[in-house]
Formats: sequence, structure tokens, C-alpha cells
Amino acid sequence: MDRRIPLNLNESYWLLTEELKSKITDFSLRDLSTYPSYEELRSAIADYSCTPPECITLTNGSDAAIRIVFEICASQQLRILIPLPTFSGYELILRSLGLQAQYTYYVEQGSSFAFPLTETIALMEEKKVDAVFISQPNNPLGCALTKAEFVTLLESAKRTGILLVIDEAYAEFYPMHENIAADTQDIVILRTLSKSFGLAGIRIGYALSNTRYAELLEQKTLPWPISGMSTRTAIAALSHKDEFSQRRSVLVEERKTFIEELRKIEEFHVYDSVANFALIRTPKAHAIASHLTSTGIQIAVGESKTLDPRSKSILENTLRVGIPSPEDRE
Repeated sequence: MDRRIPLNLNESYWLLTEELKSKITDFSLRDLSTYPSYEELRSAIADYSCTPPECITLTNGSDAAIRIVFEICASQQLRILIPLPTFSGYELILRSLGLQAQYTYYVEQGSSFAFPLTETIALMEEKKVDAVFISQPNNPLGCALTKAEFVTLLESAKRTGILLVIDEAYAEFYPMHENIAADTQDIVILRTLSKSFGLAGIRIGYALSNTRYAELLEQKTLPWPISGMSTRTAIAALSHKDEFSQRRSVLVEERKTFIEELRKIEEFHVYDSVANFALIRTPKAHAIASHLTSTGIQIAVGESKTLDPRSKSILENTLRVGIPSPEDRE
């Protein structure tokens, strides 16, 4: 039995229960021996996301969708802007494709981080960029744009014809989240079942967009990108979405308790979070991470989650820690 406590990859490792598992993992011989069909899964996601089926692209995790969008940007010679720090996968995929990007930077403000709205909008309005990638809520910072900031960003993108790519891997943990009509302008919304359903192992990602971008995304998607077992599991999970929502509510309550307890530690500066992890700044970050790893508790050092020097300075002496289960917290 694996005794490690995995808090380093934001996996929501305890969201899934044995009861839920028994409801969503009933495979037939046909599921195991034939290539999958995706119509039922696409229909389930359409219902869940309030998006037309033809505007949904299925991918092997949202990482695959990120890569495909970058490939589209490269083929159209779009100038990319990414507010940093953000999900390290963006920088790694850019590097693997040999692409360059411009950056704006979040600013620390007390117990949170402020999105660089003024600088980002200025570059958009001056037509110095063609595509903007936003992590909402942000990983690794745990913060999110306010509704007013988000509306401003959407309106600017629509007015300027800029592609807006919104990574919503943690959206369901954010109380203010509202579905966006992705088919009304050039928006690609990236989603996953990894975090909000605690199903990182089945690698289900999907993109929501207008039909033009859905066609472009499909053109670059490999045949049968998701296994039959993962497909059946995802369909079953979405049919129990209310039960998964209840489990997320438990995790959100645990997040509140966990952060309150961390803030009692004198050397910790703990930031607010609307995701399934907490960000902590402490001068002993590296020593703490090393010690906990030796005991089987895996956490991430913030600086390791970016390649950009300025982002590393923003994340200096930080730890990103997934919200542990109530049993592991004790």
C-alpha cells in the first residue's frame, strides 16, 4: 500500500471515495476490446458545460489541449502573451515547440496576488499581441481575477479580435465561477476532470470554443485520444456530478481549515486560495520540502514551477501544497 501523501501535483487525491469509485468503474468486455466512441461523452460534457457538442474538443488531459492551441498559434504566427507565474506546462510546451512569448507579471498584494490587468489590456489594445493565455484560477498562485477584471478582459479581447485562452483546470473550486459562452467570440476554454473530479489518472481534458476553433483543434487531435475505459469512467462521473460537487464542497471546507492552521505557524505567510492547494512563503521553504519528502509527504517548491527568472523571484521561498485529506492533516 502506498503510504505517501501526494501534495505536490494538486491531484485532489482524496476527493474520490470508494462509493463513488464503484459507481463509475463498471467496464464491459466491449469497452476493453474495441475502439471508443465519443458521442456520449461529448454529449455529457455539453450538458455539464452548457456548450454545444460541436464546440467541444476531447483531449488526453488538458495538457494536450494546451499544446494543440500553441501549435495553432504557431501555424497562424500569432504573438502570444502569458501573465506569469502560471502553470509551468505553458513554458515547457513553448520551449519544446521552439516558440517565444511576451510576459506580464502578477504582483503580490498582502495575502493574494493581483492580476496585471493594466499591462495586459494595454498590450491587447495596442495590438502588440494576438493571443493571451490566462490561468483562472491561477496555478501556482491560487488567486483569480475578479468578475469585473474578467469582464474587462473578455470585452477587450472581443473588441480587438484577440484569441483568449482560459485555463479553467481549477474553476469548479472557485465560488464566483460562471460558465462563459465560448461560442460567442474567439475563446478557447481548457477544462479537465483531473482536479475537480479527482480523476487525474484517467487523463480526460476538453476544450470549449466556437466552431471555427473547434475545427482547428480537431484537425490537430490524434485519432482516439482517450481510452475506452477512461471514456466510460468520465461519462459515469458526469452522471454523478452532484455527488462530486458535494465532495468538492468538503474539500473547500478543508481548504479553509488547512489555511487557518498554517497561518498559526509564525514563519509562514499563507496566501488566500480559491483552488485545491495553498501557497506558503517561508525562508525555510527548501529545507521543509526536503524534510517532508524524506517522510513521504510530497510538496512542491514554488520556484521549481517556472522557467522564467522574474517568476522565480516572485515564487522565491514558497511552497505549493495540495489540500490534504482530513485524516492526513491530523
